[in-house]
Amino acid sequence: MCCRFFCVCSGSLYFSVAWQYNGDGDIYVTDPLGNTISFQHKNLNGGQLDHDDQTGVGPENVCYSSTPTPGIYYVCIDDYEDATDQFVIPQRVTFYLNSAVPQTKDITETVNGLYAGSGVEGYDCTTSSKGYLGSYTVPNSSK
Repeated sequence: MCCRFFCVCSGSLYFSVAWQYNGDGDIYVTDPLGNTISFQHKNLNGGQLDHDDQTGVGPENVCYSSTPTPGIYYVCIDDYEDATDQFVIPQRVTFYLNSAVPQTKDITETVNGLYAGSGVEGYDCTTSSKGYLGSYTVPNSSK
């Protein structure tokens, strides 16, 4: 669904990140297979990034319209280091992990550094990532 040039995806699984001050924050979602959706790879394994907000406060959303792969999904935020409008530190990040209940985290140091990972083209999000926000587990469906 799109309104005023902003698209919001919908699906059976979704993650959303917004930030307090204008700047280039980026959502990263790493799925159980090690695929990471970000501004670099907007569509992977049934998941999709709706848009890359480079100057505002988000949100950036990743949604899975098809049945998502069972397992743990990791969600991170990264500040794009080459942005004209730098990601201001400190600031509060609001995020959703497949829930209508918002969660917040105060970012007190630069969170750039996901590129050093081992995922697709070097990007990944894990519990040890500086910008780690949380995780969500999709259970195995039993028949």
